[in-house]
Amino acid sequence: MRLIYLSAILLFSLSTVDAQQWMNISENQITLKNNQTREIIPDHYALMSVDIQRLKKDLSKAPMESSAQRSQNEITISIPLPDGELYFVKAYESPVMR
Repeated sequence: MRLIYLSAILLFSLSTVDAQQWMNISENQITLKNNQTREIIPDHYALMSVDIQRLKKDLSKAPMESSAQRSQNEITISIPLPDGELYFVKAYESPVMR
């Protein structure tokens, strides 16, 4: 019973984080550099914005890929899909060059 309760709290907290991380935005909220114009505009699309500072902060807490305790400290982030759903992935730090 305790495990079910803790799982429910964890699931709720993850969905709360993701609700704050990705936001739908309107066309007039797009900012382009150097007065550029959008050359390609698809027929069907959704514009999303992410709090990049929060995403960086969350990713900075990701455990090392080779860590023995990585499953206890894993970071889950969401990625919006074209159909509007969120895809959840686990993030680990994996340095390529040392």
